Amino acid sequence: MKKFIITDYGAVVSDRLQTEAIQAAIDDCFLAGGGEVVIPAGIYRTGGLRLRSNVTLHLLSGAILEGSADPEDYMSWRGDRIEPVSDIPGEEPKQYRSALRTSRWNNALIRAFDAHDIAVIGEPGSIINGMNCYDAKGEEDYRGPHGIDIWDSERVTLRGYTLRNTGNWAHAVFRSKEIDMRNVSVFGGHDGVDIFLCENVRIEGCAFYTGDDCLAGFGSRDVVMRRCILNSACSSMRFGGTDVLIEDCRNCGEPRFDFRGGLSYDEKVRGAYSAHRTARKTLTGFLYYCDERFGKLPYTPGNITVRRCVFDDVRTLFMMTFGEHIWSCGTALASITFEDCTAAGVVLPIHIHGDPDNAIAFTLNNVTLSPAAGHEADAFLDAENYRSLTLNNVRLKGYESPHMVLRSDGAVTSSDCTDFRTKRAEAGASGVNGC
Repeated sequence: MKKFIITDYGAVVSDRLQTEAIQAAIDDCFLAGGGEVVIPAGIYRTGGLRLRSNVTLHLLSGAILEGSADPEDYMSWRGDRIEPVSDIPGEEPKQYRSALRTSRWNNALIRAFDAHDIAVIGEPGSIINGMNCYDAKGEEDYRGPHGIDIWDSERVTLRGYTLRNTGNWAHAVFRSKEIDMRNVSVFGGHDGVDIFLCENVRIEGCAFYTGDDCLAGFGSRDVVMRRCILNSACSSMRFGGTDVLIEDCRNCGEPRFDFRGGLSYDEKVRGAYSAHRTARKTLTGFLYYCDERFGKLPYTPGNITVRRCVFDDVRTLFMMTFGEHIWSCGTALASITFEDCTAAGVVLPIHIHGDPDNAIAFTLNNVTLSPAAGHEADAFLDAENYRSLTLNNVRLKGYESPHMVLRSDGAVTSSDCTDFRTKRAEAGASGVNGC
């Protein structure tokens, strides 16, 4: 593979931007038919970079790509002469800008559209640092560029690097196929990885320590996430998809980072860290996510399995609040199964408010639930608008009077479970809200 070393293009360790030199190496690599762009050890400050087909961005050990603190430095792709982008919107509707691939909202330190066979690979000790870039024109009037933003691409490899302190999400992948993400670590920023309308996604051996969701997204098919560490101040998973397997993952205790929306204006502007400000639980292990601002989903969400996962100190193991938020008003989830899982320190383990016209089939197989202190007398499940509730070998440890609350009719079966009672209650009165 032909190598293009950014220092040969004039990139130097400096407090000045090296965007032009790094992009020149990427462009020459692309025009030569592909190869590897090498980032040597050192700190290289940069604005937005565009990754192109057949190009691997390779960060050597000790290499650091440090993002600019100025959000205007992430706009250079708009003047791209090699692969001009024509679908740049004029006025961006605020509510729908995340669905516009060339919106300012989708700016990133590294971005790609309409590409194939692209990769970002890091050796141990390599870092991509978004510097918590502040953007007054961004989401919630402060969120800056993403770390890596990919649209309409195929055969994407993400491997080995550490991504820190992104202005918005660490990874945002839209309408793409064959995504292979392994041994990537994320610290701070907002979401760890967001996947929208993608196919054939593999996420393995990654660690997500985030102030927002670890895994997020909807409308994707054939997704596997396994052997990952999840540490979130919001949801370990805020997700919806079809044919999804989450296995051997662990939500590991108290969140290291808070949600950045709680920072003061001055803290946001100067890119302050949010670590260790408050002691909290993760809000939800799995929060159902479905948003059809992109258009009608291509697949009916369902056939999701969460297997051999551990959820320590989460308020709620599973939550579906269909129709209550803009991000949960699309197509309802048809089915989900938790098997061989444990959830400890929970307040309300399972809260289901489904779609009465497309009710959910919810299954627990070999699951252990134990309550947080002070919640030993609470229900372990509160459900409304479900097609079926199936409980096999569900162990309820530490509950004073194990019970579930049902607010509508549906099939309920249980076997080999800790003895529990069923209470009937009026619809819509649980008082539980989403993240």
